[in-house]
Amino acid sequence: MKRKTAATIAAVAAGAVGVAFASGVAKRAAKRVLQEWNVRKRLAMRVDEPPFAHLAASQVGYAPSMPKQFSAPRQFQSFRVVRDGDGGDEFVGGGPARSVASGITGVVQTVWIGDFSALQGPGRYRIVADDGATSFPFDVRPDVFDGPVRAVQRWFFFQRAFTAVDAAHAEGPWVHPSDADKAPAGVRAGWHDAGDFSIYSASLNTAIFWLLETWSDFAPAGDDTNIPESGNRFPDLLDEARWGLSWLLSVQDAQGGFRNSTCQQRYGRYGTNTPDNVPPYANGEVGTLATARAVGNLAYASTVYRRYDAAFAERCLRAARAAVPFMRRQRRGRIVFISSVYGRESGGRAGYNVAKAAEISLAKALSRELAADSILVNSVAPGSLMFPGSSWERRQQADPQGIAAFVKSDLPLGRFGTPEEVAAVVAFLASDRASLVTGACWTVDGGQSRSNI
Repeated sequence: MKRKTAATIAAVAAGAVGVAFASGVAKRAAKRVLQEWNVRKRLAMRVDEPPFAHLAASQVGYAPSMPKQFSAPRQFQSFRVVRDGDGGDEFVGGGPARSVASGITGVVQTVWIGDFSALQGPGRYRIVADDGATSFPFDVRPDVFDGPVRAVQRWFFFQRAFTAVDAAHAEGPWVHPSDADKAPAGVRAGWHDAGDFSIYSASLNTAIFWLLETWSDFAPAGDDTNIPESGNRFPDLLDEARWGLSWLLSVQDAQGGFRNSTCQQRYGRYGTNTPDNVPPYANGEVGTLATARAVGNLAYASTVYRRYDAAFAERCLRAARAAVPFMRRQRRGRIVFISSVYGRESGGRAGYNVAKAAEISLAKALSRELAADSILVNSVAPGSLMFPGSSWERRQQADPQGIAAFVKSDLPLGRFGTPEEVAAVVAFLASDRASLVTGACWTVDGGQSRSNI
């Protein structure tokens, strides 16, 4: 009976799709039928299980040489990593490497961590504990993160504002026509908010900053993520960051300030807004925080893009400088660039060195230009920082002896710094207590750097 029902729904869906082009009503009906079909398929696949029924391993997978851990809701004495194909053992481990107390996992108050970092052979595996608990299958292979990273990067493309998302680039049904006609005059690009489709300075600038940081740290040169700009011999990551930067450039007013949003004046219920059913957008107000965010990102972008597109880099820098009259009218301002000890001396990749050194130089130049208007400009050069999820934490887990040797030889205080210690210096520079400090590069590295200046 279930098969007959599914076949009937599929047939009705096919018929409805066939007449969709002739009638908007038919198109909406076809969409509802297909949704019903998908719901039934998902329900048929559902397996009801109690919470914490499985060992928790990364469903993204693991690279061969990275630390590999899983968590268990119960203590175990041993575990095996078995091949998903034939069930044969690939690795045998002992008891938990550590336990973690948890107050957010209901009846499970302690989570037990197993470690199988020694397994480096590529393959598809499952973990089986001595009490019979198992994990879902996962992969170990060198390219395990390529797909997720591509998907995350393409998420920005799907959120693009004031442009069409077409089938050729959507790689699926997530298409919509251009909504450029709903933008205020002169406003372009940016990324829609996920809920109400407005574009906000705070979230967009945060995204731009981390895209630029990703470039500075890793320089992913891929030009093949199937966005409209792919194939232009320019890294797709920087193409996507440019989309956000273009919105910033388009919302700068004649006096140099930046608007805090391109917004909807009224909204439908959450989840009901789409690019083609929302009303026209309106310009948000020009704001001090919005201007400060834009100036920082545009100045940073000018150092990143200089090597690849000098004209765009210069446009970003001119826009950042054009905000000076706005800040002058406030008769007060604080600009703090986050550079690195490797902006002051050799170390790291060449591209990273160049970008971070340029930030220090730009801060020095701007400090002299803006001092007469009580706008103070400084830079901060952090050293090696340790925090959950950081690259140093991963390196320490992978090679504890090597990192211990690095700490002993390179970090005179005998430890890594923390983000909070850097933030404290930034907060000081942004405060009235630093009223005589401008044009300086503050090193926050526990003595790590060796430069005399």
